Amino acid sequence: MVICSLIMDLRLLFHNIGFGSGALIALVMAIFVYSRDKKSVTNITFCLAFISITVFCASHLIGVNIVDSIISRNVLMWNISVIYIACFITHCSFTLIGIEKKQRIFLIGMYAIAVVLTFVYVLFPDTYLLPSEPKMYFPNYYVAGSLQWIMRIIFDIIVPVYFLAYLFFAYTKADYAMKNRLKYFFVSLFVGYGLGSLAIPLVYNIQIDPIYASFFVPILAIPMAYSIVQYNLMDIRVIAKKALYFGAIITVASFGIFVIGNINYVIVAYIPNFPLWVMPLFGGFVATLIGFIVWNNFRETDLLKYEFITVVTHKLRMPLTSIKWSIENLSPIVPVQGKNDLEHIEESINNLVEITNIITTVSSENQEVYLYHYNKVDLVKLSRTLLDEYKKKFSDKNIGLASDFSEVGDEIFIKADPEKIKLTLQILLDNALTYNNPNGKVVVSLKKNERNVSLSVADNGIGMNKEDLNRLFSSFYRGDNARLSDTEGMGIGLYISKKIIERHHGSLKASSDGLNKGSTFTISLPIDTN
Repeated sequence: MVICSLIMDLRLLFHNIGFGSGALIALVMAIFVYSRDKKSVTNITFCLAFISITVFCASHLIGVNIVDSIISRNVLMWNISVIYIACFITHCSFTLIGIEKKQRIFLIGMYAIAVVLTFVYVLFPDTYLLPSEPKMYFPNYYVAGSLQWIMRIIFDIIVPVYFLAYLFFAYTKADYAMKNRLKYFFVSLFVGYGLGSLAIPLVYNIQIDPIYASFFVPILAIPMAYSIVQYNLMDIRVIAKKALYFGAIITVASFGIFVIGNINYVIVAYIPNFPLWVMPLFGGFVATLIGFIVWNNFRETDLLKYEFITVVTHKLRMPLTSIKWSIENLSPIVPVQGKNDLEHIEESINNLVEITNIITTVSSENQEVYLYHYNKVDLVKLSRTLLDEYKKKFSDKNIGLASDFSEVGDEIFIKADPEKIKLTLQILLDNALTYNNPNGKVVVSLKKNERNVSLSVADNGIGMNKEDLNRLFSSFYRGDNARLSDTEGMGIGLYISKKIIERHHGSLKASSDGLNKGSTFTISLPIDTN
């Protein structure tokens, strides 16, 4: 009997550790993803979904451990949050694959049903849960109310099957980069939902141990979070594997520290004079050691990536520089009929140099601030110089290029890395040139207020819809119109530009009145008053 009781206690302990860790992981992931892009609908709905998961895990953990059946039921009522887990994950999935507008009626209907059910269950608790009862090794567990089956059918079956089907369909139609992204998003949702569902059978007195349901949070959270916020030049498979690897380390470490803490009480029960500080000290040492190992692995990976790209870009620049010198030497002696070909070669070389610069910037965007060399920069002078360089490009495509710096005068200074700011302006001008209409026009203007200077690049080109605007600054994202206008674009220029401007404590925003109504990109930077 003692052994059976001990086994039951251990199972409850492992169950509690699993759901406690799940609540913590879900909350951390919600904050992490939201902080990466507070305006992205995908990030916001992900955050709300995982806050709902946090509420589910916490209320489940507390409710099943309460001995009083009525109090246990009242705590477990917070599990109504499972309705909103399904709602927000569905919304997040639809925004990720760009069908939020097409699914507007479904989303409105889904949220309306969720709110109605919530009111019914809160006003009439017995329709959702009856007073809890002891089940298996739990002091108390859920007892389904008379109308709980409605929620189960809609939000545990119909809604998940619906959005998973759309994710799979989007995967079959996606390009290579998006396929990699959706693969891990889909698998994490499919497996995560499957594991999470293991907590349900015991509600209906089917004797399936819900202990395994606690694993659904890290499996669901980590690949989803990384596919949303970390989809950069690195292959998503590498990121997901690394995320799962470190997530497993942290989960095991948390479990180990928890066990060490509980062992301390067991030892004291048998050895009253045992020093209370020994086991917590050992647990702290283990936590510090694991933290150092994880940090060191992340740091080593980051340095290897940076060194690899540095070497590659250096190798690229050497032949590119040699070709440019050869072009300069050939230019005076090439006959007139060969001048155009030589100019096309030079333009292609310049494009390669630009791409190399972008790759270098991608590799360094997560490095320390010391990679930025800040100086006092005259934004008027820098802008005029760059516009002079672009005049011929615009003229060759019959696109007008105008400027309006009247509001700021002859000079205005910012504290910036001139090369980084120049790269950002080049990206904006290149986009205005590429995505404009024949005989279009681009206007570059500077304005200021007491603290900031704003530089705007406005065109009357292909424009953007609301969906494109919401996802514009995501890495590798390109709208349908953009792909049709330029098949060779990479979709990282604006992502890099935004990162550069944010490093300068500024902002980069885009606006458009709709498709074929032009676009305006506005950089805002602090004025250097020193």
